[in-house]
Amino acid sequence: MPYSEFLFDLADIPPAFKYEKLFENLPMLQENIPKTGRRPVSKNSMLKALIYKSLRRFPYLTDLTFELNNNPSVSKALGFHPMAPAPSTEHFSSFLHDTIHHELISIR
Repeated sequence: MPYSEFLFDLADIPPAFKYEKLFENLPMLQENIPKTGRRPVSKNSMLKALIYKSLRRFPYLTDLTFELNNNPSVSKALGFHPMAPAPSTEHFSSFLHDTIHHELISIR
């Protein structure tokens, strides 16, 4: 079997691009957007951020929030507005509490 060279070094791919490609095949959670009031944070973006937390092995939700606030390119790749503040630790905690367990297990 002939050996082929890559056109570019895989280490040179920006992290944000890697995460975009990883998450584009992720199944979508159903969004319930109310007609009035403040627009909620996307469930799909929250899920992507929690998967990112696991991949990066961050022990706490505060570490995830800090990373999203200080890395706008990754924040954008996960579906958040890069110039807006990242969701708070409380938002992530309530997402985990309010999301049905079977929805999260079905994504595996």
